[in-house]
Amino acid sequence: MNAVAAPRAEARWLLLFNCQALGLANCLSLAAPSVAVEYCDFPRFRRNPAEFLDRIGEFDLVITSPQLQRTQYADFGALAPTRLVPTMVFDAYHPDLCLLHVGEALLKGPLGDYHSSLVFAAWRQGLSTSDARRLFNTKTYERLGYFDRWAPARQRLLSGFAAQGLDIAGAFARWTDAPSAFMHSVNHPAIRCLRDVARLVVRAAGLEDRSAHLAPHDNLLNGPVFPVYPEIAERYSVEGAYRFKLGGQYRHVDLAEFIHGSYEAYDRIGREAIAVPAGYAPMHERIVQTF
Repeated sequence: MNAVAAPRAEARWLLLFNCQALGLANCLSLAAPSVAVEYCDFPRFRRNPAEFLDRIGEFDLVITSPQLQRTQYADFGALAPTRLVPTMVFDAYHPDLCLLHVGEALLKGPLGDYHSSLVFAAWRQGLSTSDARRLFNTKTYERLGYFDRWAPARQRLLSGFAAQGLDIAGAFARWTDAPSAFMHSVNHPAIRCLRDVARLVVRAAGLEDRSAHLAPHDNLLNGPVFPVYPEIAERYSVEGAYRFKLGGQYRHVDLAEFIHGSYEAYDRIGREAIAVPAGYAPMHERIVQTF
């Protein structure tokens, strides 16, 4: 049987994005098979900007996020036709997730960059791992406002896309109608979300959506997956568990193991060397006040 040739590329697009780049590029290729989509995540671009800037004239369209449109390396809006697409961020499923810094670098724990605000605050206050485990309950979540994040998170997500002329309200309704959460973490969406975003981008470019509702593999599942805590999952009618999937492997640890591994990571660094980024500092202080 002879192989079927791929459609001839009628246009070339460059996707410069964050960790969602591979999934979104694959979805764009499915939705617009006549377009050759080349992608690059920003860390790779930052290591060698000339790799792409020297070829910028080869691309009919540059797709990037509002945060990356204009950086110290380039102003893409001045170099090529540009389509801005927000990166998906939604924290209602994972209100306890936070990042931590050691100097300029992100601190790594059992789930890579992802940490628990409750666990870190408990460690910093000198609580035992057993005491930290007892913080994970409905009463704590209510006191900290963990159940109150849905409406503002939804508004931020929809308004961010609307500001770029992309209406994802209908897609959002479909995502929330499924039995599983549509986010693997605050910034790692399920592939069905990126598929719907890609379809909107293709239509906005004046092309026919040819995806036929197909979706590529969900590459972000290979990374760490922060769980939806059962008490939170119940509020949103999705599956929940205290199982923390490790990055780069299909293995997970339970809450006690996650807490123990986090404490070990923090003990190695030391209390004075770990910083809470500004965006997470108010929650950290709020947690400490509850002890």
